[in-house]
Amino acid sequence: MSNAFKHTAAGGSITLALKVNEDNVEVSVTDTGCGIAPDDLPYIFEKFRRVNNRPVSGSGFGIGLFVVKYFAEKHHGTVSCTSTQGEGSTFSLTFRKGYEHFADIPINVISPKMSELVEELLGDATPEQQVSTDLTIKDVKDIVTDKKTVLIVDDNAEIRAYLSSLFTASYIVYTAENGISGYDTALKKVPDIIISDISMDGMDGLELCKKIKETPELNHLPVILLTATSSPEIHLRGISEGADDYITKPFDSDILLAKVDNLLKNRSSLKSYFLDSVTGTDNSTKVPAEYRDFIKKCVDIIEANLDNEDFTIKSFALQMGMSHRSLYDKIKLISGQTLNAFIRSVRIRRAAVLMLTEDLNIAQAAAQVGFEDQQYFRQQFVKLFGITPSEYIKKYKGSFNKDLNLIK
Repeated sequence: MSNAFKHTAAGGSITLALKVNEDNVEVSVTDTGCGIAPDDLPYIFEKFRRVNNRPVSGSGFGIGLFVVKYFAEKHHGTVSCTSTQGEGSTFSLTFRKGYEHFADIPINVISPKMSELVEELLGDATPEQQVSTDLTIKDVKDIVTDKKTVLIVDDNAEIRAYLSSLFTASYIVYTAENGISGYDTALKKVPDIIISDISMDGMDGLELCKKIKETPELNHLPVILLTATSSPEIHLRGISEGADDYITKPFDSDILLAKVDNLLKNRSSLKSYFLDSVTGTDNSTKVPAEYRDFIKKCVDIIEANLDNEDFTIKSFALQMGMSHRSLYDKIKLISGQTLNAFIRSVRIRRAAVLMLTEDLNIAQAAAQVGFEDQQYFRQQFVKLFGITPSEYIKKYKGSFNKDLNLIK
């Protein structure tokens, strides 16, 4: 369909047809475009093949029809073309009915599985956005906000209500009545910060804090503990369990709000460190060791798979020992980037290092980290570094020290 629109002039026609018989289903696309020369017709499904090796305006790399043929044959189908130069072309896809020809592949006829290709294309969407694809513009405006989220855990309903009233104007507030439900809510909502009472039945605040800090999906979240005692032993235990701050009851609301704001500002500093680690920029921000270790592990895995064509978001999550959802949430909260954006940043940063340390030109460095589209690489490079690849080389090539500011 894309080729038909590309090669059909204004005023022409494009027809999509579906034919069904006893054994097969045929889908055809017919256009009244420029057509294909007889000498070129036998080769149009070859990789990187373009008519007369001259790309038309807006064309790609000559791989589209190769991919069509590849997927058609993977589904035990065929693709063919008839064309008359100057009159137009017809492309036909034929597929067999039934499942017998997929005897060596398990088929779930009840609940079709989303393909890995579609999962990758949806990589920049949140898992919630992936579930529903029929949101209207009004729906999106209603559910998207730049407000931070806070989880309040307290078994006293009046205190929960009071704390909620403090944060509702500037935050999205979640509440839980004990440590067990608080932990479940944290896993489900992954808030930006957690405020929990210490004294609760079942799982108390100290146990909740410990469990959060031991959970890979949650251990980056700051936790403030509320306590009615000034006992040094309780404070020491809280510190041992990883609490980020304390508030003693009765507390001043302004102090609590200021502490929450300060912890979230520190998270912004962490995002700066994350990005600078990816781009190789020096950053003196003090960051907890567990965050540095997480960042380094992410970068190491991606860089180890730069030339691995089978490396996907799913395999990235598997090597990190996390689910796709958990890895997405953690990278998003720590770095402010989506999974795809983060992986792309690592690849671009590696290309930048190659251009400065190896005898490679821009195209070679880009291709070595998986960018075949030079225009797209240049666009994303400028987005990350603020200058073009050629300007970057001119500015840093002569004075670059390959041991400086690189996360190994």
